[in-house]
Amino acid sequence: MAYSLVVLAAGMGSRYGGLKQLDAFGPNRETLLEYAIYDALQHHFDEVIFVIRRETAETFKTLLGDRISLRTKVRYAFQTPTALHRPSGQSISRPKPWGTTHALLAAQELISQNFAVINADDFYGSHAFALFQLPNTLPDTVSTPVQGCMIGYPLRHVLSEHGAVSRGLCYTDEESGYLTKIVEATAVARQADGKIYAQGTAEPLLPDLPVSMNFWGFEPRVLPLFADLFDEFVAQHSNPEGKAECYISSSVNELIARGLLSVRVLPNVAAEWLGVTYIADKPAVAKQLQVYVAAGNYPSPLFG
Repeated sequence: MAYSLVVLAAGMGSRYGGLKQLDAFGPNRETLLEYAIYDALQHHFDEVIFVIRRETAETFKTLLGDRISLRTKVRYAFQTPTALHRPSGQSISRPKPWGTTHALLAAQELISQNFAVINADDFYGSHAFALFQLPNTLPDTVSTPVQGCMIGYPLRHVLSEHGAVSRGLCYTDEESGYLTKIVEATAVARQADGKIYAQGTAEPLLPDLPVSMNFWGFEPRVLPLFADLFDEFVAQHSNPEGKAECYISSSVNELIARGLLSVRVLPNVAAEWLGVTYIADKPAVAKQLQVYVAAGNYPSPLFG
């Protein structure tokens, strides 16, 4: 079965201080995104859909997209600062982005097969793409939940040494391995005693608790459900000066609660994830990529 890879690349990188998705990390100035795409192309993905901002389109295509298009089918969707509230037909624009659910919906018309969604500024590791597999699709009836999956990373492997991070803590049904809820935790960091805490938690978090790093898989049938939830979000946050964002994780939570979506968590015990929340994270990530290249895991240059 072939999959589409939807890459959310419209972020501003405010904490990082620039566009992480176009920054150079590899020995030959490869981006983290290029490594993710390279891994995806080894594991049943046959096209890439980039969700970007229109004002960065030419730069994105020149620095990255045109090179990727030599290896696989590439298409583009644009996330705009305007959200459409469909029931009323009201368009609302604001400076603050509308979140990852809105970004995914920007690509809705381009998605025609089962697909994965990833961030543009994370190194997920080859093992994650090898793990990726949607559960067998059930008959398309009203009572059948849409099927999804999520690559889960152990919490201890997805922290920064240079500051606190936000993470989606995943709780599953122990028997089935399906997601029951995601708790968005802020200010997650390892303390001096080695234990991990989040803002507002009195007890330490389990180091092997599965965490979402925004590597999802869905059937296309999920998109109208996301669109309905986003309409509800816009109706509740119609202030043009608003800052609330509609995240994929919160949309998934709501659809699970309504019995419309089932998401299987696929534990990534290899935990090869690399990421940059802060600019100070960059040297360690670049060094680890050099280790992978030296070990023969990746060619250099990556795409010739």
